[in-house]
Amino acid sequence: MKYTLDVMYELLTEKQMADLYSIQKITPYELPINAYQVTIHFQAKKKYSIFAEQILRFLALASLDEDMLQDMLGFQEEDLRENIALLLADGAIIVNQEQYELTDLGKESAIDGCASLQHHIKTFTCYWEPVTDQWIEEVNQFLPREHLIHPAVSKQQKMDFSHSFLEKGCIQSFYTKVTGESLSSQYEAIQIEDVVYEMNTTNKVLSVQEVCLLSRDQGTETYSIWNPLASQFVRLT
Repeated sequence: MKYTLDVMYELLTEKQMADLYSIQKITPYELPINAYQVTIHFQAKKKYSIFAEQILRFLALASLDEDMLQDMLGFQEEDLRENIALLLADGAIIVNQEQYELTDLGKESAIDGCASLQHHIKTFTCYWEPVTDQWIEEVNQFLPREHLIHPAVSKQQKMDFSHSFLEKGCIQSFYTKVTGESLSSQYEAIQIEDVVYEMNTTNKVLSVQEVCLLSRDQGTETYSIWNPLASQFVRLT
């Protein structure tokens, strides 16, 4: 959308601000979009696949060799060996005289269908613009820098951002929002230990309009940024 004077007055009217202010000037600016590499450290029990669960349940009844498991389960040989390798690596099963049998750990896993409680790490990248306090989705849709970076963007503002999304109590839902994946669909007994992040700049910007508004009753100037993502004015002064 091209933000002409008429369009901006329409936006003021929509926000019930046209009776309070007149527009003195409109200036195009850009706000830098920052990337945050987020790492979640947590303890959890990873859920096994249906294939691995079936192997554990059969071995809970008796020790079996690979051929017997193949006959009883009807898995493809590649799938069977892949899941056996996983269970061996996890310490859920052992090989005893060419037969597979459950360990004490495996006996627990056969009941709940999960591996033992272990430390896990998940990483993801999210994008944020500090002046409008806006999380950015589909960052590749934004263009590289073209106009002036808004002077409101100080070095401190580039570093300070809303931490609430990354707090331990919120990080699981935020992880799902950003990645589309759910930790609870992959793990049981999740205990978030720590959330750390690193900021990096990008070449992407949010194009905004700075609007100088004149108060109709007091004659004082107010500067605001029109944020097209949130469809709202962000007051600067």
